Amino acid sequence: MAGSANGISNNNLWAVQRNGGSAGVLFAYDPDGSSSGVLSELYDSSQARSRDTLDVAAKFNPPVISNGHVYVAGVSQLTVYGLLP
Repeated sequence: MAGSANGISNNNLWAVQRNGGSAGVLFAYDPDGSSSGVLSELYDSSQARSRDTLDVAAKFNPPVISNGHVYVAGVSQLTVYGLLP
């Protein structure tokens, strides 16, 4: 898991689900919108699978956030997520 923010706003919590030998899934959650203790999911990479498919997720590698991009290490490739043009 990793966190990102733009100053004191736009907070996101990022997590990668490893699915054995299948494609992993990147999740984004809103940590501020939780009044019941349950995080609200903002995004997951399986929503637009043909565009956002993640490689088989590597073990013990949290997502890295830098300059508006989320980097996720896979077994055979690095996947970079960001805003669409």
